[in-house]
Amino acid sequence: MQKLIFRNNLGIFSRLLNLGVKNFFTYDNEKWGSARYTENPKFLPNLRRIFKYQGVLKEHYIHLMSSHNDEVQILTKGNLEAYKIFCQDEVAGPLKPVLVYTDSLITKVKIPIVIATADCAIVVLTGIDKKDSKRFVIFSHLGIAGVLLNLIAKSIDTAKTVYKFKNSDLEAFVFPYLVRDNYKKEREEIKFKELLKGYEGVKFIEVSGNMVDIYLGRKVQDELKKLGVKSISQTGLDTLEEHKKGKLFSHTYSYFKKKDKGKRFAVGVSL
Repeated sequence: MQKLIFRNNLGIFSRLLNLGVKNFFTYDNEKWGSARYTENPKFLPNLRRIFKYQGVLKEHYIHLMSSHNDEVQILTKGNLEAYKIFCQDEVAGPLKPVLVYTDSLITKVKIPIVIATADCAIVVLTGIDKKDSKRFVIFSHLGIAGVLLNLIAKSIDTAKTVYKFKNSDLEAFVFPYLVRDNYKKEREEIKFKELLKGYEGVKFIEVSGNMVDIYLGRKVQDELKKLGVKSISQTGLDTLEEHKKGKLFSHTYSYFKKKDKGKRFAVGVSL
């Protein structure tokens, strides 16, 4: 577990910050509100405040839109300009979200990347490209689909098509997610039932009657280790338990308690 800094009601990985990667997750629901800015327009001014706290003065930022698949994209200065052409203006505010639909984004570009999340693991890998000695980040959204589709391995392989590095030199940071016994799904849920085909014996899934326990974090950590990543840091925070205290949003907690439906907290990084 890596040391966390809590500043301005934000959680920050101190090690990641020391590596030159500004990072945060919104840790107070009352202060920051839901990160779904289309449903909560106040989030854009709040996000602008977060950027100012971290010394990030940008008009645009990448708002990652997960598709729950294994798509990996490389963001360059060139394709960033293309994305800006289709910048969404449906909500007026002090920032312009640039929507990028992918579950994993690789970049050296100095622009904030933010995702609105609940329960899934956001994994940030960072390293130095030996070609030019510049730092890069791999920002991945790991839900059940991402884990089953080997998104981490595909992201690292894709990064190697443009950067030169060893897996053992990467450092991984896993932001808050739904932990252990709290991650339950009804086995008869149609979409989930399809995902389970052929995986019920896998280490991170345990079936009990009509419910399935998913050990997401354990599986993510095992995958990182198998890929040769030696430095793996986690927050130690469970989204469901924190939601009970008003500190993070959890989709599972909302589902069972019938409250805060659709609300998300934000995770962000910036080189």
